[in-house]
Amino acid sequence: MIQDTIDNAIKLIFSYHLGKALQILRPLFEEHRKLRDTGEMEDIELTFRTMLSYMRQNADDPDRQQLYVSLLKRTYCVAADLDIAWRCRNVGFYVTQFQKAAHLNMSRDFLRTVLETFVSDVAMLSLDTTDEHDNRERELYSRHQTFMERLFASIVVSCQWKDGDRKFWEQLLVSPTIDSSDALVIVSAITLSAMNQFDMNKLRVLAGVYLSATDTALKERALIGFVFSVDVDASFVYAEEVSLVEQVTSAANAARELLELQKQIVYCINAGRDTQKINEEIMPDLTRNAPFRVNINGMIEEKDYDRMQEILHPDADDKAMDAIEQSVQKIADMQRQGADIYFGGFSQMKRFPFFSEASNWFVPFRLEHPALADVRRKLGKSSFLQVMLTRSSFCESDKYSFVLAVSTIIDRMPPNMREMMTSAEAAGIEIPREEATQPAFIRRMYLQDLYRFFNLHPQRADVVNPFAMAKDNKNAMGDRSFFFMNGLLSENEIDRYRPDLAVFLHDQKRYDDLLLLLQIFSEKQRRTLTYLLLRGRCMLRNAQYAEAVEYFDKALKKDSNNEMALRSLARSAMLSNKFDIADKAYANLLQLHSGNKAFLVGRSIALFNQEKDKEASELVYEADYRYPNDAEVRRIKAWMYLYQLKPAEALKEYEALTSGSPLPDDYLNMGYALWASGNLGGAGKAFIKFVKLKPGQDIFNEFNSDQRLLAKYNISEDDMYLMEELVDNENEEDGE
Repeated sequence: MIQDTIDNAIKLIFSYHLGKALQILRPLFEEHRKLRDTGEMEDIELTFRTMLSYMRQNADDPDRQQLYVSLLKRTYCVAADLDIAWRCRNVGFYVTQFQKAAHLNMSRDFLRTVLETFVSDVAMLSLDTTDEHDNRERELYSRHQTFMERLFASIVVSCQWKDGDRKFWEQLLVSPTIDSSDALVIVSAITLSAMNQFDMNKLRVLAGVYLSATDTALKERALIGFVFSVDVDASFVYAEEVSLVEQVTSAANAARELLELQKQIVYCINAGRDTQKINEEIMPDLTRNAPFRVNINGMIEEKDYDRMQEILHPDADDKAMDAIEQSVQKIADMQRQGADIYFGGFSQMKRFPFFSEASNWFVPFRLEHPALADVRRKLGKSSFLQVMLTRSSFCESDKYSFVLAVSTIIDRMPPNMREMMTSAEAAGIEIPREEATQPAFIRRMYLQDLYRFFNLHPQRADVVNPFAMAKDNKNAMGDRSFFFMNGLLSENEIDRYRPDLAVFLHDQKRYDDLLLLLQIFSEKQRRTLTYLLLRGRCMLRNAQYAEAVEYFDKALKKDSNNEMALRSLARSAMLSNKFDIADKAYANLLQLHSGNKAFLVGRSIALFNQEKDKEASELVYEADYRYPNDAEVRRIKAWMYLYQLKPAEALKEYEALTSGSPLPDDYLNMGYALWASGNLGGAGKAFIKFVKLKPGQDIFNEFNSDQRLLAKYNISEDDMYLMEELVDNENEEDGE
């Protein structure tokens, strides 16, 4: 396939194999002459052959290396332009954008004139007090919207930019003479183009805008676009990319912003998990207690008034309202912590014709947008629209979704519902004005716009998804989304923030990403308490218990009372059968938290496994005194009775446990109590229940691991084999 051939050629170029790249590109030009002009290709080949000829003649050329690199860059531009030409004829998204562009005049003077004239026209329109004002406004914004759609598409499918293009856009985008919304849309178009096909000049534009823009929204869009467009492979040929990255990351506050950006990307990627939590844990209560419902005709109506319910439960309405408030508060808390709480709901609201236009996924919310003409007619100048415009917690894309959805159903709402839906409170959780203007909030909203486009757009498969997971591990972030792992970005100012990010990844339970990040910690960072703790946690999660013990032990040498280290050491030591280490860890924890149930139970188990039955029993009695009838304590107490040769007392405890919410091991241990009491048939039935609850479990292995206990009752290995036969036979009969 042509796409694969071009990709291979680019890989060869970036690995300094110009001759091989030219060999596989030449047939493409011969077979597909309509795609690109062959002049540049022929000139590169001629220059390359001449250079090699001079080398054969042992000619001394101090500029040879520089010439070779320039040929690599020129060949890359040829291959990249050929790739874009191919996509515009064969790849759905690019075909659509190429057709939308419709050969827009891209001369710099023309573009500047159109963009600046729009600003002056809007200013003049504000002075118009005639009856024609509304019509002129609609015409002006409609005409400009069409132009911006074509400009967006033209940039997306544009070939490699020249230095002149870079200077033009870098200056124009930060100029106060063009509309700020237009600048934002253009930056998004540049991002979409550059991240799908590396372009050094587009990358320079994004960096330049970030470094020089005074508008926060423009600055943040440019930063995100820059991060998503950096290409490590390209830097082997484009050395200037390395210095550009250094320039950006060393700018004031840039490293801190990049850390925040990385965390916000994680929140975006967690959107699916957060949506599931909302749907399963919060929405059922919210729906059940809501005072309205949707009838079979799709009409929203109040629930029927139940007079008897009011008599029997006069406080029911208050309780329902409290439940609603609690549900809303849970969602608000999730959002405050950074979660994308609206993705699940709004993912079903991207089917309006509005979203068939790619540029509309990135355009800031404005009431004058031609697509909102019907909305303005129905809602007028409601506070709902004003809050939506300035302080809504929705991202721009969701704002359009919401107002378009409201406009389709508002005519079917009862008056009180209509009033509620057009109030300021309906526009999402209202954000204080000072927060809404903060870089972190603006950046988060734009990331959510991007996340929706790359995960919901009908032609999303045709473009690179910067939020995609790693190809070889669905639980780890991909190269673009986990940019802290990017060799160019991570070896600059942001490297000092690796520990901060590592703690965040641990808290977010992104252990695969955490392990990758820990692997690039510097030698100095690897000696820190943070590294030892987090590395140990990764080992513990990956069932590398012995290794985990080593890391937590090293951590405790740095901070002997670190509770996370003690807890984790105790757990990993228990799982690796290092009961003496677990015993000491639990003992230290009990000094910090005297009488803690989990620590009492944990230490008693560690003591039993060291055959320190007397000490273990004392802890069990203390736990039973402090936590009477607690299931966890009851389990260890029953186990103690077995060790004390009191099977009858143990059996009472296991009967109580199995009558409640039993664990599979409760039946296993109940079987031991029955077996120790001489009730072989009852023991067999208990073991069968255990096996059924834990399919695939080898019952003899269980007997063998508890051989010390069974030996106390003179149960031999032969007895164990016979009991296994009994259990297997009963299972076979049940199967028949």
